[in-house]
Amino acid sequence: MSRCLPLVLLVLAQPAFAQTPVPTPPPIAASPDGTAPVAKRTLVQRVALDGMDKDLVTEVLDAPAQFSAQGQTDPFEQIGYVLSGQLLLRTEGRPTLLYGTGEAFEIPRGAKHDLTTPEGAKLLLTEVVDKPLAAPASAVAPSAATPAPAAKP
Repeated sequence: MSRCLPLVLLVLAQPAFAQTPVPTPPPIAASPDGTAPVAKRTLVQRVALDGMDKDLVTEVLDAPAQFSAQGQTDPFEQIGYVLSGQLLLRTEGRPTLLYGTGEAFEIPRGAKHDLTTPEGAKLLLTEVVDKPLAAPASAVAPSAATPAPAAKP
């Protein structure tokens, strides 16, 4: 966690005046071959938070030009930083904002949001996520320490 603290502080320290309100963007059309542009997510790290049933997940999202993800909702909070390019972000109940290289943003847990990268962008995303639920005891295979029941003659 101590390695992540400087990043979190950097993201939270970004000035509010760096965000530029813009009108809601029109929907992005599919690419000429009929498919929409696809972003690539790369997991940087996943760290368990001490004393909590949560993990801190850091990812890089590499989004091509004209990438669009509309109507997203996530069961976790996101803190992001634009490494390069621009991000157009509309979050329910907030104005649409344009973020450029070096600017930070946050998306509240459960908030409906739309992301668009008009010219492409590389984003650093940090998320506090619930740990995966453990499998029920009945679904866990017996270990070497637990002998299997003896076969009936």
